[in-house]
Amino acid sequence: MPRTTPQPWWKRIYPGVRFTPNQPTTLPHPHSLRAPPPTPWYSRIYPTSPLPHRDHFPPRPIARKLPTTTRIDTWTQSHVRPLRAIPNTLATVLWTTMLLYFASWYTTRKKVPTGPEAKLALPKPCHAFSLWPYISCVGQHEKLVFRGVCIAMALLISFSFIQLTRLTAPIKTGRRLRFTSTAFAILSSVALVALTYELIDEMPLPHLITASGQIFAMFVCKCFDWGWNMAVRRAWARKMGRWRRVRALEVSRWCKIGVAAFSVGPAIFTCLGIYGCQNADVIADQASTCNRIVALSEIAEWELSLGWVAYMCCIAYDLYHVDDVVRIWVSAGIDDDVVYEEAAKEDGMEGGNGVQVLLPLGMGRGDLEGP
Repeated sequence: MPRTTPQPWWKRIYPGVRFTPNQPTTLPHPHSLRAPPPTPWYSRIYPTSPLPHRDHFPPRPIARKLPTTTRIDTWTQSHVRPLRAIPNTLATVLWTTMLLYFASWYTTRKKVPTGPEAKLALPKPCHAFSLWPYISCVGQHEKLVFRGVCIAMALLISFSFIQLTRLTAPIKTGRRLRFTSTAFAILSSVALVALTYELIDEMPLPHLITASGQIFAMFVCKCFDWGWNMAVRRAWARKMGRWRRVRALEVSRWCKIGVAAFSVGPAIFTCLGIYGCQNADVIADQASTCNRIVALSEIAEWELSLGWVAYMCCIAYDLYHVDDVVRIWVSAGIDDDVVYEEAAKEDGMEGGNGVQVLLPLGMGRGDLEGP
């Protein structure tokens, strides 16, 4: 039996193809007829490059001369809550410092002889004086301090309320109440600045009118602010139930209740002293009723200022926690249900929890729940 020469591998795999050594082969590799080999990692990442090269890697980030995010921006973003509460906190510190300065200014004055018995007593800072001076009585002697603090207070308080209105814009419930509260806060700030230009002894009537207007505007501001808090809490209770509450809203609610309970009495006595007794001679008579009323009114005005300071602390608390309230409110979708309920009332259907409006006519929520 003749000995056969073994055929080359390409003839065994491709029997019908003629091959010569001088002919450039274009045949695929034998492994290509089987399972395809695994793709290298660099081909998956850089498909246009056969091998990973340093030129094919993404370039390293180059330090910019003017970076978009600086250290100050990073620090501001991480401390945004305290920064938002700074205006009201600063206003609280300024007003409290001014009250302490006015008290020390009056108590450290040189005593002078008064009355027929020539007893030494502190001089009267203004005509409407009985036991303790009004804040504006000392303010007319310390004009620069009084005017500077009042202007700073007006700017800080107005900015705080405008900022609170802007940050609570995603909460559609009670939006008009929030706008009204901010408007009266700005009006109260304007009246506070006007008080510094209307001295109590030189222009008593305009001063009293402006002072009462400032007190009334701040009272209305607090009422509408409380109304916004109540509207938001009720809308939340309708959707989530009474037992699931937002802590920031509840803390703000009870703090403002405490401020209102503390300030209502001093506000009434302050207005009684301002409008009940305006004759300086009658006020100077220690046996008269006006003397006692003005004495209570003067002390009540300082207590009312402390209540005002406490209310500014409540607004600072609201600004500190406003992001949490807005995030919880938006994630719960409270405003969507409120819009559905209003649409249902206009169409004469039951609002429920917002599902009734999306159902066909004649179909209720009970049809969805089943038997």
